[in-house]
Amino acid sequence: MKYKDYEKFGFVRFFIVTFMIFFIGLVVFSATCTSIKEYSLTSGVATSSRQVMIIVNSKEASWFYRNTYVMIDGEKKKFSIDRVNQNILNNNKKDYHQMFLNIDISKRYRVNDTVMISFYPKSVSLWSVFLKIWKGD
Repeated sequence: MKYKDYEKFGFVRFFIVTFMIFFIGLVVFSATCTSIKEYSLTSGVATSSRQVMIIVNSKEASWFYRNTYVMIDGEKKKFSIDRVNQNILNNNKKDYHQMFLNIDISKRYRVNDTVMISFYPKSVSLWSVFLKIWKGD
């Protein structure tokens, strides 16, 4: 069967629409399945060459109990909890705790220097990040 040029354009349109539907489905699927690490940042004070004192709320304290690594200046450092002073501050119905972490920071920090500690308490999906940006949160 011989087709004229204007009759062949219907096949091209069908394949373009099919490809676009497949591509949009692939983008939505990958956005829902991809997870991104959401880091939290807290500041602490170096109390010695191997110890940092931080003040955290109850939710962050539970994260520190479960994990053994934090990020300091882009480097992954192993830590252990030396001691915890519970409920030193109550602000807006949240309890805050004072934690002393044993971390080797002797190369960069001295006593009473501020140390920025980052940790990731949870991973979020790319789709939820997109929705937050869309809403303007």
